Amino acid sequence: MPIDQVTRTNKLEKSLQPEKPAVELGLSISPEAPRVEFGRDQLIERAKPAMPELLSAPVAPALRPAYTADPRFKKIESILEEDLGEIYFKLDSQRQEEFKTKGEAVTLKIINLLAKPKIKIKKIMHLIRQWLKIIPGLNKFFLEQTVKIKTDKIVSEAVKR
Repeated sequence: MPIDQVTRTNKLEKSLQPEKPAVELGLSISPEAPRVEFGRDQLIERAKPAMPELLSAPVAPALRPAYTADPRFKKIESILEEDLGEIYFKLDSQRQEEFKTKGEAVTLKIINLLAKPKIKIKKIMHLIRQWLKIIPGLNKFFLEQTVKIKTDKIVSEAVKR
């Protein structure tokens, strides 16, 4: 084994050792103590009696992230959702959720694109087009027209600032 590899191995072994031994931390480890290993099911069963109120509590609905309070986010989101209310409510609940989350992601990406010195309109159009393609059976001409209109509105809002 070359000397370089030996020193690297020694350094690695030293870095993996704990900084303070268990005795200094006030822990006593005896070699006679049986090692207990639990599987996932046993851990869940042991936690149930200890925390019954936490396990039975209803899960809180997901909160909207803080970036949704940003006025730029709200403005771009309102431009994107313009004239799509009727189409949105015709979608099934799974597609509605997908449409909503992808719409928020597209809005954030558009904000990032608008923050750059050079606005790349083709990228904005591509993002909006991919987002609208979630809607099944959407007319190709309606899609392109809607993408163009929304992109123009977003860019004109960005230029105003």
